[in-house]
Formats: sequence, structure tokens, C-alpha cells
Amino acid sequence: MTRDDTFMRSLSELEPPLFIFGGMAEDVLVHGHPRWPHSDLDAFIFRDEVELRLAQFARLGYTDFDVWYQPRPRLPAVFHATGPGLDLEASVLDRDAAGAHFVMEDLTSRLYRVYLPADAFSHPPVPVDGLVYRIVSPLALYQTRAAVEALGVFGPPRPKDGAAQERLRRIYLANRDDIELAPRIVPL
Repeated sequence: MTRDDTFMRSLSELEPPLFIFGGMAEDVLVHGHPRWPHSDLDAFIFRDEVELRLAQFARLGYTDFDVWYQPRPRLPAVFHATGPGLDLEASVLDRDAAGAHFVMEDLTSRLYRVYLPADAFSHPPVPVDGLVYRIVSPLALYQTRAAVEALGVFGPPRPKDGAAQERLRRIYLANRDDIELAPRIVPL
């Protein structure tokens, strides 16, 4: 078992369940395994669980977190740490009556809530080679990337991002129209 496997096994055993998104999650859903080596793992954590999650991550060897993105004062949106194996990027979700969301800015620094779809945390765990991956729903993966691209604050889309979107759409979201696939982005 590799260090990455040990890390993934430990993550899959966390309570409450930790859900991943991004490149590794897409590879597991589309290819049935993390197809190529990844340098990082993207995970969603809720703001009211930040202290718990950072303590859990510290027990796994991730002790020195930096704030990588903070569009609002004193409210970090993305934490990053280098640890044994993969880097860990924890994106913070808030909750309100309308659902789970993250906050981003556009190129003019205007803030938005980006809501995850209602099914975001209902996708069944995905077993791969003795490991269990908890992944947000394909629709949540698709809409998260679409929102990041629409707001543009992290730069232009990369060719591999467009290819990933097309694969998710073809395999999991073919029965959805453009309106259903559009992320819900609301000015803050």
C-alpha cells in the first residue's frame, strides 16, 4: 500500500464523511480509479466543521495549513497543506436556508454564492482497489467547475477542464439540459 493509499483510506474513515471533488474525484467516477498521479486532493468542508477537520487532518500529518483563497475578510474559503503524500486543498462551504454554497468573487471583486445542487452529498461511496472514495455528485462536480470558469477569478479554463466537463456530461449527465446543468450563482 502506498502513502497515498494510506492517506485515502484514512480520509474515507473520517466522520462525518469527507467528500472530495476536482480532478481525482472526476478520474474515479469516469475511469474507475485515479487514472494518473495527482499532486493534490480537493475536499469540501463546512465552515462550522473547520476546527474539527483541521484537527482530523493534523492527525493524518497535515499540520501547517495556509489560507490560499479568502474573498471575504476573516472567512477563509480554501485552506492548503502539504503533508505525507498528496497536498490537501480544503474548500469551505457555508450553509443557509437555500443550501450548501461556497463564496467566490468575479474579476471585478464582486462576491457571489455558488450553490451546490441538492444531490451534492448523496452520491454513493465508490470502492476502488480496497479503498472507498466519497465523491460529490457528478452534477456537483460539473456545476462547481462551471461556476469557477464563469466567474473567472482563477484564470481561463484549461483544455483538460473542458474535456473533463464533456466526459461528466456524456457519462452521467446526458439526460440534463443546459438549464439543469447551469450552476446557481447568486450575488452576495
